[in-house]
Amino acid sequence: MLTLVNGSADPLTGTLPSAPAVLLARDGVIVGTARTELELSALDLVAGQQTSVSLPFQAVDCTGAPLEAGSYDADAVFAIQGDDGAMIVIESGFAPVVVAAAQ
Repeated sequence: MLTLVNGSADPLTGTLPSAPAVLLARDGVIVGTARTELELSALDLVAGQQTSVSLPFQAVDCTGAPLEAGSYDADAVFAIQGDDGAMIVIESGFAPVVVAAAQ
């Protein structure tokens, strides 16, 4: 789950033109990425409002092979195209995730 929070005093409205990029790290070193799908295509948050969205992903190491099962830190980066046309880049900051064994 990814929780988006509008921490500004202004409304945040726009579209998400693409799925987030996800980086996976272990001990502070980027060791993989993830292909994601995002169920959210538009965003409309008033000041202080938050929303949670499911962010399923398939983790791969830096060579494209399935990432070894285990604990990692994940960072999601994505863009929002505001209703005024401006692009806003948002980064989640690293949070712990567990990658299950590839099936």
